[in-house]
Amino acid sequence: MRFGILGAAALVGALSLPADGAAQSAAFVHTATAANQGAYPDRTVLDHTLLNGRSYALPIVTQVWNPSLGDLGSYNPSGILVAYGLDDRWQIVNRNGGAIPLGASFNVLIPRPEGSAAPGVGAAFLHVSSAGDIVDGRTYLSHPGMDGDGGLHPLATHANAYLSASELILGFDETPERWWIRYADDFAVVPGLRFHVCFGYCGTGATGSATIFAHQICSPANISGNTCPSPFLDPRALVFLTVDGGGPFSSALGIWWDPIQLRWELFTEDLAPFPSPTAFHLQATHLKFEDGFELGGTDAWSATVP
Repeated sequence: MRFGILGAAALVGALSLPADGAAQSAAFVHTATAANQGAYPDRTVLDHTLLNGRSYALPIVTQVWNPSLGDLGSYNPSGILVAYGLDDRWQIVNRNGGAIPLGASFNVLIPRPEGSAAPGVGAAFLHVSSAGDIVDGRTYLSHPGMDGDGGLHPLATHANAYLSASELILGFDETPERWWIRYADDFAVVPGLRFHVCFGYCGTGATGSATIFAHQICSPANISGNTCPSPFLDPRALVFLTVDGGGPFSSALGIWWDPIQLRWELFTEDLAPFPSPTAFHLQATHLKFEDGFELGGTDAWSATVP
């Protein structure tokens, strides 16, 4: 496994945040309820000051089974996407069209937008597939902060239109030295699909916390049934994943806290055997109690979270 750690002091010192907070980042847990689903059971509407009314935001989302760290959770066996619409709000949508179960939870990362990060820190951007960048069913990315650097551990989330309900794979091609995205079930990417991509340190850590990267390989040596361990042992962490390689497979994936092993683990939402071999980009934003009642992922958390 490869790890990267950057303390909050280094991140904060490298950033110059505009007065309107446009370059702030945040991470939080969202849970589907009857109130935030309304008449559309296949989606759940997010509510955050860094997202509301901001169609240009680039949220990254990973499913989490038991954010309360207990032994009860909700399965949601579908790949997900984010879309902007209802009442100028971002929403999480099931890509198989099925209902999101009430109680299903999601780790949501709001990265710094493009142009807000200092060199070497990282940023998020929108990639739209086009005929000119699609080769063999995958769409090739082009970004000066990513091109030629296969050592990154980027994250990606599908946005708006989609063709497949499977996970995304974000891999690196050594020949053109470019990153690409494809579907884990090998369904071919077509022009016009939208993807939120984040590379480097996607969020600002709270004082005394850190952002940690890992590259995890899951194989018969470490897979148990429908789970594979992650290296993250802090129960306060919000973990985000994107598949790096493997397949084809169709299971939706998520993160859960194993209260016996005391670690975060990857799992298949449909309880199918964990796909092997597979590799993953992982990023954990470590949080701490800021005000005694909420978890803070940024120095401006109390000011930016309702």
